[in-house]
Amino acid sequence: MFCSFCLKCRPFSQCKIGEKIYSASLAATKVTQDKHSPLTHQRLLYTHSHNYIVKRNFSKSYTYFNDTSKNDTTAGNNSERPPEEPMPIKKRLLIVGAVLIIWGGVYYLATAKKKKKRLLERETQLSKTDIGAEDYNLIDHNGKAVSKKDFLGKWLLLYFGFTHCPDICPEELEKMADIIDLVDNDKSIPDLLPLFLSVDPERDTPAAIKEYVSEFHPKMVGLTGTPEDIKQASKAFRVYYSAGPKDEDNDYIVDHTIVMYLMNPKGNFVDYYGSRSVATNDIYSGIKRNMQNYARLHG
Repeated sequence: MFCSFCLKCRPFSQCKIGEKIYSASLAATKVTQDKHSPLTHQRLLYTHSHNYIVKRNFSKSYTYFNDTSKNDTTAGNNSERPPEEPMPIKKRLLIVGAVLIIWGGVYYLATAKKKKKRLLERETQLSKTDIGAEDYNLIDHNGKAVSKKDFLGKWLLLYFGFTHCPDICPEELEKMADIIDLVDNDKSIPDLLPLFLSVDPERDTPAAIKEYVSEFHPKMVGLTGTPEDIKQASKAFRVYYSAGPKDEDNDYIVDHTIVMYLMNPKGNFVDYYGSRSVATNDIYSGIKRNMQNYARLHG
């Protein structure tokens, strides 16, 4: 027999007291509600058998079964809801591709802006150097007076030497001619004008220079002038030169700085190539890089 008091199944012989209590409770059951907690229900079972007063609290049982019923209802609703279909792979790839494109664009703009800032800072620093900053007045191989202003707007590659140089000057001018050809054949960069500046005003007349530079490249321009003009131009480019002693044939060697200068269209110093061991292609690559950087800054 199930004993409603003990909430257990017991033989009837062992539940006599429970039976009496249960029988008496049927006649005197009173349900009250707790005033302080509307969710708590108490059932007071008052019995007079053997002066027992039994108090049953069903609040926990009520809450448990109430929550269980809610969970069962939710589970039923979820079981009736159709499963969500996964996102198609094509749509996923489109989203990932769009994110990568946006990220790459932002990275490129940030990197390009940073690089442009560095290039501008370098150009500003180089423009403050006094290499080729001062004006000079010379005579070209056609006998025409020229100055720094006549070469503005052009990329220049300058070399200082003299026409009676036995070996070094011819080698450097041949290298310069090869560089000019490489630059002119590259249509992605502007042309380059080669200049040969003499450091021997006594022997290097316009006619002598014209004949000399024509042996290396048709574009090459030879410049000479008075001793004072050549001294001023050499000082502007920080080039050292000194004539040696004359021999019995009245011939002499001029010791001078071996260097090529690259000047931009604004007439500012950009770079120099002073080592004879530097390969022609390396100089060409350096010139091309400087031209491209200049185009990024000034269009």
